[in-house]
Amino acid sequence: MEPSMVAARMFLHCGVDIDNVVDLRTEHSLEVLDISGDVLVGDPGPCQVVGDLAFENGYKGVIAPSAAGPGETIAVFMENLTESEVPKKIEAHMWDKLPPRP
Repeated sequence: MEPSMVAARMFLHCGVDIDNVVDLRTEHSLEVLDISGDVLVGDPGPCQVVGDLAFENGYKGVIAPSAAGPGETIAVFMENLTESEVPKKIEAHMWDKLPPRP
C-alpha cells in the first residue's frame, strides 16, 4: 500500500490505568491460554476469540506485542471499566500522511 492511499487520521495519546487485563506479552500467559506467539501475528481470528472471551469474562482489556512491529498494543473494553478507569486524552495529533517507520 502506498502512503498516498491512506486518509488523514487523528492520533490520540491517552493515559490508561486499569487492572484485570489479559497480558499476552509473557510465555506464561500464552501457555495458560494454550496458544503460541505465532497466533498473535497474521490472521486476526484467534486474537479476536481471545478478546471476545476476555470481554465476556469481565476483563478490562487485552495487551499484546504489536503485530505491526516494535511496541505493544492494547484493546480496552470500555463497557467493563468504572468511570475512574476511562482512558484520559493527553494529546492529539492530526496525521495527514503516515509517519516514518520506526
